[in-house]
Amino acid sequence: MVISHVTAAEPRCALSLVVPDWGICPTENSEPQVSSRIVQFVTYARGMGVRVGTLSYNYEHGGNGHVLTPARDFDPNVVALNVTFCSEYTRNYYRNHTHVFTLGTTDLRGGTVGGVLGNDWRDVQPLRSLKLKNILPFDDEPIELVKRRASLTPNPIYQLLRHIAVHSPLELMQVNADSLQMEGDAGGRVDSETLNNALDLDRAAHLWLSWSHMPQLESVFLDLRIYSHDLNTRQRCLSKFQVMERAKEMGRHLQLKILVLAGLQSYSFHVVYEGVTARDIEQWEEIDGEPNWIRIFRPAIRGGGKIMLVDKLFDNVYQVGPVS
Repeated sequence: MVISHVTAAEPRCALSLVVPDWGICPTENSEPQVSSRIVQFVTYARGMGVRVGTLSYNYEHGGNGHVLTPARDFDPNVVALNVTFCSEYTRNYYRNHTHVFTLGTTDLRGGTVGGVLGNDWRDVQPLRSLKLKNILPFDDEPIELVKRRASLTPNPIYQLLRHIAVHSPLELMQVNADSLQMEGDAGGRVDSETLNNALDLDRAAHLWLSWSHMPQLESVFLDLRIYSHDLNTRQRCLSKFQVMERAKEMGRHLQLKILVLAGLQSYSFHVVYEGVTARDIEQWEEIDGEPNWIRIFRPAIRGGGKIMLVDKLFDNVYQVGPVS
């Protein structure tokens, strides 16, 4: 009873967790947003059995449009009570709440390019924080990391997770070897090129999550804005074929209640759904000249489950500029 009380939480909208820098989820005290058709919400609900699902699209968010999910911060004061209570609280906390993982360079700053480049640059993974590496399993991670995570706890935390969100801040679009200004580096051109390669490879790290190790997941919220952003168009960090392959991997292992994909059809990749039906969604390979992402990710959701595509035509968070 005490455990359920300290882990209880008011649900929050998943969009405020996965793409908070888009500011598309109004708070209780904010003014209602006037639709400007800048943000598009496409929601598909899979039918039960052989039944055709349902499809809706709109340009407003709020009311019934919220994607509510349980979320609460970890309370360090609770775990200080005793060992038994701490263990039970930790299990319940990870099992019952939505956990947000954010890509970034915080754990890379203060190091040296030379230090991280002692390994193959494909193993550097500069945008994955220690929190991500210590909790979440990835299909592309070095075996040494797998062994280290297994040694941290008898039962890996990722086996408890049912709801996860991965946020990739738009400010990461302007991060490169020069902007990091890492102290102690030789500053050689080879080092800069190598780190830039590692950064670009890691911008879509969350697609490489090891879904086969987390079949208990019920809710997944992914920030995939790198795919449609101009930076990807120029530097080819992530191809549509890679997204398709990882979607197939999700479909092999997951049966989600809700999957939110933000940014796959944003900016110049905007897709118009006017006149498109749920039956079209289940049959067509492309829509408006772009991949039919709902059909591609559909195997990863269960009957009655939902896929939501959230996209923005443009934003003022990051202005495209020259990238070194």
